[in-house]
Amino acid sequence: MSDALAIGAVTAVIKAVLENTLAAQNVVQPVSVTTLPPDRVVPANPANQTDNDQLNLFLYQITPNAAWRNAALPSRDGNGERLSNPPLALNLHYFVTAYGQKPFHAEIILGYATLALHEASVLTREQIRKSLAAAVPASLANSRLADQIEQIKVTPEVLNPEEISKLWSAMTAHYRPTAAYQVSVVLIESTQAFRSALPVRAMGGASVLSGPPLIQAVQAATGARNAILPGTTLHVLGQNLKADHLRVRVDGDMFDPQPSADDIANDRIVYTLPNAASTLLAGTRALRVEHLIDLSDPPVVHEGNTSNLFPFLLRPQIAATPENVVNSAANGVALRAGKLKIDVQPAVGRSQDVIVLLNEFNPPADRPARGYSFAAPANNGIADPNQASTNTVSVPFQAVVAGKYLVRMRIDGVDSMLTPEASGLYAQPQVDLS
Repeated sequence: MSDALAIGAVTAVIKAVLENTLAAQNVVQPVSVTTLPPDRVVPANPANQTDNDQLNLFLYQITPNAAWRNAALPSRDGNGERLSNPPLALNLHYFVTAYGQKPFHAEIILGYATLALHEASVLTREQIRKSLAAAVPASLANSRLADQIEQIKVTPEVLNPEEISKLWSAMTAHYRPTAAYQVSVVLIESTQAFRSALPVRAMGGASVLSGPPLIQAVQAATGARNAILPGTTLHVLGQNLKADHLRVRVDGDMFDPQPSADDIANDRIVYTLPNAASTLLAGTRALRVEHLIDLSDPPVVHEGNTSNLFPFLLRPQIAATPENVVNSAANGVALRAGKLKIDVQPAVGRSQDVIVLLNEFNPPADRPARGYSFAAPANNGIADPNQASTNTVSVPFQAVVAGKYLVRMRIDGVDSMLTPEASGLYAQPQVDLS
């Protein structure tokens, strides 16, 4: 958790983001970035009321964060003694206001600023540490902002004209081009001492949990950029993952084999997904880690702490075969219609959203590549109401210009993989509709 310096630290990090962006642009130079109340941002030349080229960042409101508001409560026992330090969860609301010496300067400055905050919609931990290392006062670097469990997110806010008018009237300042942003969530924790009960002693071989596991990433063991397919070995990355006994669930189901002791560390679990023959479906899946604890003698395993659910994309693998192809022509162009029989691993559920995408293979350079999309039939062609999934989907297509096409299947927004040839050009899977 962060400490009381966190609010100032957030302002300093955002100021650094804006300064770096405005220093790199070459349209309006120089532009100063300030953190003043709007009524103290005065014209550079009172005689002709000319503004400086300036961007001002102003924290105009702080509100409680609803999602974290009651976390770790109650924090005191019946005698009023402190049991914990629950976090103070805050949303910070900022005005980003542009001032310009010449026509359009304010708009240009604000344009660069809004783009910078759009690109920095999540303040990374490394970005926070780097910005605070150079911040003034230097004590802001001790805020622990980069170490809080929630990442800092920057999102635009929309204020209606009445709200804008009231705010600027209260600040007794002349309105200038302004964008409003919400920064959340900032978690501030007290450092006061509190009384904590002793943990249960391990008796008769019982295990004691050290705290809830936290998953921060799920990726293929071969690299974060590599696709996750059925049978892929995963690295589950996070904190406090290790336990004497644990199990991994995907979409609530437990698949064998579970991780062995050698596969488990405090910051990483090595886990292999089931192969295509399992009940796991392609699409966006969710993984969680459950710690187990022995509470009796002889030991009996009971459920303990459970991690957060972490989503990952399980990509399908397909093979396509054209069937019942009908040849026709229109305006001298050869057309094809028929069905594409798609064999897919893992299976497709009857209620999943399935689209087949065709992209022209190796098109000529003198025209855009042709592309088509076709939706799967109702229930993905599963006629039996008792059948939950299928490994074969027949998708009708029509009015496709004759040629060779790369084939992808998009299941609930997750695309099947394309395989490149040696030159790097995508080559498989493809169908020949020549």
